[in-house]
Amino acid sequence: MSGERGYIAAESADLNILLGKEKKMKPEDFVPMLCPACGDFFFELDEFEQAESDIPAPQCHSCGWIYDLNQFKKPYSVEGENELSLLEYKKWYARKKKENPDYDYWTDNYVATPHMCPVCGLYEFEDESTFDICPECGWEDDDLMEQEPDKWAGCANDLCLDDYRKRYRKLKSENPKYTFEKNGLP
Repeated sequence: MSGERGYIAAESADLNILLGKEKKMKPEDFVPMLCPACGDFFFELDEFEQAESDIPAPQCHSCGWIYDLNQFKKPYSVEGENELSLLEYKKWYARKKKENPDYDYWTDNYVATPHMCPVCGLYEFEDESTFDICPECGWEDDDLMEQEPDKWAGCANDLCLDDYRKRYRKLKSENPKYTFEKNGLP
């Protein structure tokens, strides 16, 4: 039974991440600590997370354990962020590492997120922040620039996203057959 629950819990944690159903917590309820399930990851908040009113419960990149201070304090408890108790989760992770000493939760459960070019909408990037260049408009894929479209000019792209879109629309209106020319770029 415990083995089945471990498998189900791992799948549920994966689905929560993939479906964007992260549990929220208050930054003041957070205590920095080493992951109690594997000891390979340090949970801490950055300055931006500390300023938020609600943040997603962090998840260990090595073993997948979702930060839960109550489960840390009561390691037999199955009430909380993880479907397994902390002790069951440690056993599940130990089995994973025994099966594959190079096991890494994040790598093993990673799913690419394809998305359309935010400038022209004609090219699909294989994943977020690939830094690939759209062959249609020349936009270099950069998630940070997409999250803050009026900032970051001169980083991955010469203009911020908002200005890049304006320039692309202008070029297309002047020449409907316009496509980006690499001019020696990869």
